[in-house]
Amino acid sequence: MEATRRLEIELPEEMANAVRAQVESGRFASESEAVAAALTLLREQDEEELEPWVRDEIAAAHAEWKANPTGGIPIEEVNAGLDEERARRADRR
Repeated sequence: MEATRRLEIELPEEMANAVRAQVESGRFASESEAVAAALTLLREQDEEELEPWVRDEIAAAHAEWKANPTGGIPIEEVNAGLDEERARRADRR
């Protein structure tokens, strides 16, 4: 059995009603189960968005580096690029 942790959250009334409706419809056994399913979908969506970026940009950069290892990027530039990408993703939400 997967370990669990109790959280106390607040949702806008409309979202709380939607969660409750999912439980009352029988789709989920509890509000916790409904929220966990929503968070799983969010995580899967994040992974789907990340995959093309890794495939298209990271893989191409790695191939370029393998062809010329002396042309590497300093870690500070890498971290700055990752920070920018995270900010772009946060702005889209």
